[in-house]
Amino acid sequence: MANFFKSAFTEVDNETFDISKVLGALSILSAIFLEGWHVVVHNAPFVMQDFGIGTGALFAGLAAVFGFKKDSPH
Repeated sequence: MANFFKSAFTEVDNETFDISKVLGALSILSAIFLEGWHVVVHNAPFVMQDFGIGTGALFAGLAAVFGFKKDSPH
């Protein structure tokens, strides 16, 4: 399991940690947590369209970061 996370969050050399991958994962996890918090604690309705648009924007930004990196194989 540790090897999976190491290869998921490192550059192509599997030694240097890639901060964009770490921040992307943290952004997506925090968005999911905060949406759940808003629904449970504030009794707000879950609007799938808003959640989908926000998640799509996060994924699009992350894809742009990986696309502009020359040394990333993704």
